Amino acid sequence: MKNVDAVIIATADFQHAYHCMEAVRAGKDVYVEKPFANIMSDARAALKLVSASKQNRSGRYSETLNAELHARERVLKSGKFGDIVMAEMTWNVNQPGRWRRPKVVPTLREQDTD
Repeated sequence: MKNVDAVIIATADFQHAYHCMEAVRAGKDVYVEKPFANIMSDARAALKLVSASKQNRSGRYSETLNAELHARERVLKSGKFGDIVMAEMTWNVNQPGRWRRPKVVPTLREQDTD
């Protein structure tokens, strides 16, 4: 779709890396939810493609904060989007790791999950 500049990937976890790669191949800017991939080979393939595309990537807290501050200066204050009446940002974090109850994860059984 030529009239689409960017996409937000908010599909099932195991699809994030694949959809990211497809969007980058289509020449779109991409924002992808975490977790990004369930297997490292998917994550590495997407990272390689995104890095080659020269898109920015968010990173550690300080890098992400700097990117947000730069975006505020470069985009919101530039007037590119007209008069901005509101901007809202949310940073969701689940630390340490993805699961808050690491002792429960090893007890999960495939036959008990959907």
